[in-house]
Amino acid sequence: MRTANSGITVKRGGFTLIELLVSISILIVLTTLAVGTFRLGIGNERVSAASRMLQAKFEGARSRAYGKSQIEGRPVPVGIRFVLDETTPNLVTGFQYIQGTIDDNPRGKLRFVDLTPTVAGTVQGIQYRGAYDNDSRSWVDLANSGLLQAGVKIIIDDVRYTISSERFLPSVYNNETLKLVENVPGVTRLADPTPANQNLGNTGQGGTYELDVSTIAFPMPGEDIQSFPPGTVIDLANSKVPDSWKRIFAWSSGNNYLLGDWIIVQTSNGLRFGNAIAAGISGGTLPDLSGAFLSAVPDGGVTWRIHGSLNLDIMFSPQGGLLGPLVAEGVFHFLLAERIDTDAGIDIRVPANLDKIRGSYRVITIYTRSGNINVSEANLNDDNLNGNIEDSELFRFAIEGTSAK
Repeated sequence: MRTANSGITVKRGGFTLIELLVSISILIVLTTLAVGTFRLGIGNERVSAASRMLQAKFEGARSRAYGKSQIEGRPVPVGIRFVLDETTPNLVTGFQYIQGTIDDNPRGKLRFVDLTPTVAGTVQGIQYRGAYDNDSRSWVDLANSGLLQAGVKIIIDDVRYTISSERFLPSVYNNETLKLVENVPGVTRLADPTPANQNLGNTGQGGTYELDVSTIAFPMPGEDIQSFPPGTVIDLANSKVPDSWKRIFAWSSGNNYLLGDWIIVQTSNGLRFGNAIAAGISGGTLPDLSGAFLSAVPDGGVTWRIHGSLNLDIMFSPQGGLLGPLVAEGVFHFLLAERIDTDAGIDIRVPANLDKIRGSYRVITIYTRSGNINVSEANLNDDNLNGNIEDSELFRFAIEGTSAK
């Protein structure tokens, strides 16, 4: 540019359009890398914090079991009940402290009768002799108080029976018999003490019963449901847990459901759970599970039994170990993940998917007999990809004792 006084031309430095575009592109790339690294670091810290929190809650349940038992002067189990995501039921999003009942085991008198003498191969039935147990509680009272839950043991003359959710119907007292599944092959029926049933006759011999309610659990007073840190979940599908814990689904039309599968449905009466008592292909419309608990609802080729709850419980004894049939599992490995991956449907056991993982993972391990709990990193590499979670290398660090950072 020429000045008015000297007539000298002065050039000012600057960027061409191409240089400016290249600079902006480089800046965008660097920013993206920096943000990605920052987000990954935040994700790792979030999952680490969630794993430490859950480990502390499990250890807190163990401590409470010991402390409450000392105060009550009798064993009081305490544990954790997992809360499932309603839309994706194989994800755990929260938990609640629970404790076992400290009531004395209900006891009473029974009478043994043949409920269906004309049917070939029928086993002997059981009829309640009186209207109440030793504490003046009827079968209806016991059912309404939650003491006749599926899985509860009933001891009859030193023989233990297990109440079955498929065959035990405490909401129906006049037209159907209540049933138990024996601990050996065969089915034994338990009839409610209605006048009609009491007139079936007095053949057979008398006996006594006792309910083993040591594994029944209720939410602890004042303990609300607690959520995991935002964006973190337990992925049950890739955890080492009982098979029944993995068979919980959202309902879908035309799906093939197997015997024992569960669905979660939001109804006008709140959240309900359906258990498949007849396998088949589901129908075209969402089944209505708002009716009476334990009633049967047809759904195409499937039949659902309505339940008000589906309890996934980890119960600790005062001695520190786990209680109930879960002890037979030996060890649990819970895979803690970020929803950014679970919502994307990434199968971490497929080699091609490993590069798609955007979050981080941790494994929370519980040894059922000792109750010991530890946290480790998940072994995410090509060696773990055999498709069978039971034989997977996914939990190798947990098994070998490598702790998470």
